[in-house]
Amino acid sequence: MKDPNQSNKSNLVDAVQFHDQIASEWSQKYKSGVFKQRFKLWSKILKKYLKSDETWLDAGCGAGDLTKVIVEHCTHTIAFDPSENMLQSLRSNTEIDLKKVSTYNGNINDLSFIEEKKVSGIICSSVFEYLKNIDPALNECHQILQNDGKLIVSIPAKGFNIRYIQNILRRIGIIFNVNLFNYLEHSVFHETKENFIQILYQNGFDCLEVYDFKPNAEKILYSFMAPVIYIYVAVKK
Repeated sequence: MKDPNQSNKSNLVDAVQFHDQIASEWSQKYKSGVFKQRFKLWSKILKKYLKSDETWLDAGCGAGDLTKVIVEHCTHTIAFDPSENMLQSLRSNTEIDLKKVSTYNGNINDLSFIEEKKVSGIICSSVFEYLKNIDPALNECHQILQNDGKLIVSIPAKGFNIRYIQNILRRIGIIFNVNLFNYLEHSVFHETKENFIQILYQNGFDCLEVYDFKPNAEKILYSFMAPVIYIYVAVKK
């Protein structure tokens, strides 16, 4: 039987290499389009749950766009990413008060560099989708969270949505040797809302609320589609 942890490691390596290549342009993506819309929703959620006297972890922080939001509202922030290039982008961001941030090169499957019950909350934006088996990562999050600590995580949704169409176009493109939506090569985990809430429960979390994200939701075309991602707010049991 194939070791799920080894499968996770292999896929993570590929995903890290992919993000290393686009690190220099990552923050720029958040200034327009779908990324800007998603950032607005994330900011709304974070501002609801962040408290000034808390320590939060940005797990898979990328270039630090959401890290900046946490830093503006919390006493201390821990940020890590498996991509060293992404971390360099964060460390060179003059809009982030780096005196309030501890940065690490690491991955979500091994959080042993953080003390148990150390953090008040964890955010994972576009992280779990690169794991074929998410249970080890959820277990790591559970260990370092304080009692009643919050986990806020985004998961691509199963169903007829924009990613579903992108996957079809990507398969057609491969036939003609055209590489479309190449991030989908690395995004391997998606789930229905009901099933992921159950997965959270099985790993020691109660789901408090779920936010739907549809890009350009005001457009009639998208109103007939399922959300692209769900953002779950869960609490450690």
